[in-house]
Amino acid sequence: MSYAATKRGKAASKAAREAARREAERRAREEARRRRRNRILAALAAVVVVAVVATITVTQVQAARERARRTGPENMRSDGIVLYGDTEKVIGLTTDPNGPGAPAQATSHVRAFGIVDVKVYADYTDPDAAAFWAAVGEDLTERVAEGDVTVEIHAIGQSQAAVAAARALACVADTRPDDGLTAHGALLAAQDRLATATGADLAAILADAGITDDAVARCVQGDRFAEWVEGAIERAATGAVDTVIGPVVESGVWILDEPYEGDLTDAEAFGAALDAALEAISLDEEG
Repeated sequence: MSYAATKRGKAASKAAREAARREAERRAREEARRRRRNRILAALAAVVVVAVVATITVTQVQAARERARRTGPENMRSDGIVLYGDTEKVIGLTTDPNGPGAPAQATSHVRAFGIVDVKVYADYTDPDAAAFWAAVGEDLTERVAEGDVTVEIHAIGQSQAAVAAARALACVADTRPDDGLTAHGALLAAQDRLATATGADLAAILADAGITDDAVARCVQGDRFAEWVEGAIERAATGAVDTVIGPVVESGVWILDEPYEGDLTDAEAFGAALDAALEAISLDEEG
């Protein structure tokens, strides 16, 4: 065999080994993401939907319609939408809805897995809520995608505009839970338009952010979840679901159930608070 052929053979062998190494690393990353996702799902509160078959009467149909009107969206059993990550992308936690006969249920935290839980209560008409997300939203979204943080978003507020925006978030959670953070950011970024926004305007705000699902648009432009949203806002105000945090009537952020009292527009300070929380739960695990 010539020297040139030998050299080509060695190069091909090296390339094959490198390709095999990269493939092994890819599989290892995918397996790590799968295990992490499964651990998170096992820890978070998810509720099984039980189907019941029964004879249907006119009265039952009417009662079913009334229950449907008062029942909340899928994936907001805690009255909020929970977002977590698999090291690459943001995923919305799937749950059954709450409503008549199915009370809201607080979400379990996943600190035992070294993951910090953040809760955001946002009045979409509150400038402080918009300023906070403008400052930290991008970094927080990356941390969620990487799997170090979960975020649970609760929409609150008493004004008609705040309730309408909260209902838009519920519509996204019901059909496109993975887009929960996108919807949250889009509604806050469009805050100056909310006071006069119609259902069509809200659907357009979401569509401009990339949420173009027809089911979401129909939901936002209708009156679906209107009564449920008002109930969820009232439950937040009385602390009926999250008894650890307690009553919430104004926008706020909690890290490991402790209120974040730093500058809402200081992304570096908030990132440091998350890092400190990660270190704290790591120390708890070691202890």
